[in-house]
Amino acid sequence: MDSSPIIGSAWLSGFSEGDSSFQIRVSEPNNNNKYYHISTTYELTQSRVDSILFNQYESIMSSIADLFLSKLSKVNLKKYDRSGLQPTWRVRNTSKAGSNEVVNYFENFPLFSSKHLDFLCWKEAHNLIINKQHHKNSDVNSIIKIKELKNKMNSKRTEFHWDHLNSFYTK
Repeated sequence: MDSSPIIGSAWLSGFSEGDSSFQIRVSEPNNNNKYYHISTTYELTQSRVDSILFNQYESIMSSIADLFLSKLSKVNLKKYDRSGLQPTWRVRNTSKAGSNEVVNYFENFPLFSSKHLDFLCWKEAHNLIINKQHHKNSDVNSIIKIKELKNKMNSKRTEFHWDHLNSFYTK
């Protein structure tokens, strides 16, 4: 078993291809809140039907949580076949500092698939948040841009390109 630090290899990038997602949340102002709430989240989940194997994932998932300044949680989610619930390890970063770590990792070890394109949209939204552009209600263009980025990601993606593979891992 490889016990080298996760931050030094592309292993987590490959693992993330299958079991992670990049999410942008945009909550509109309403009666209870007069401001937009905008955040970026990276989430990685891992579940197994076999409880012994599931428990063996705790240490690696904990290491990933530490890397992204997150907490490891154990939640019950629907089984892949929707026949009930099963325990699932979940790493979900919610802090700006954690998102910075996500950016640093995936810039060093890029994703291969269209998930890389989702990461690029997510990173752009994260940078707008870091620069506090989304707090300025007068800067409607930043809020519109973040919404556009969100609407181009994951299952809503309609444009694909593979330019990132041209210089893939040439460092």
